[in-house]
Amino acid sequence: SGFERSVELDSLATLACASDYFLEKHRFIATHCGVALSQRLPADFARMTILRDPVDRVISQYFYLRQGKSDFLPSKFARDLSLADFATCDHPSVSIFVHNPQTYHLHSDKNPTHRSLASSQNDREVLGTARDNLATFRYVGIFDQLGAFYEASLKDIEIETPVCHERGATWESVSSADRDTIEGRV
Repeated sequence: SGFERSVELDSLATLACASDYFLEKHRFIATHCGVALSQRLPADFARMTILRDPVDRVISQYFYLRQGKSDFLPSKFARDLSLADFATCDHPSVSIFVHNPQTYHLHSDKNPTHRSLASSQNDREVLGTARDNLATFRYVGIFDQLGAFYEASLKDIEIETPVCHERGATWESVSSADRDTIEGRV
C-alpha cells in the first residue's frame, strides 16, 4: 500500500521540516510536538496523545534534562539546581518545562514563540483551547496505563508495534516537600 510502518521524529525541527509526502507515507509517527505541528498531519491521520500527572511530568523532565547535552541550557539548569529550585526557577528556558507544558502542548506548543501567541488569552481561555484541541484526538491515554493504551489504540489502527522507547526515570526518592513545591508551580 505505499505506507511505511512507523517512524519516530526526535525533534520538533524534524517534524516541522518534513515534507507532506514524507508524512503521508507513514502509518504511525511518534513525536513530542505540540498540537500546532501535529495539525500538519493528513486529516485522516489518527492522532493520539498521552496525558500525565503534571507533578510527575516535571519530575521526569528534570531527571531527563539532567542527562541531556551539556550545551543545552535547560539541561545545564537541571544539573546545577536541586529539583525544588528547578521547579521554582523563573528563567524562560526552565519555566517552559514546569509551568503547564501539557496544557500549552494541547493549546499549540510549549515553546516560547507559541506561548507568546497565547499571551492575549487568560488562563481559562488557554485551558479552553487546549480542551477543544484535545477533543480532536482520536485516542487519549493516561501515562500510568501507557502499555494498555498503546496496545488497544495501535491494534485499532492496525499497527503492530510502535517505534517508541522508554524515557522515564524513577523518582521514588523525591521528597514530599519537593513534590509539594512542584505542585504549587504547575
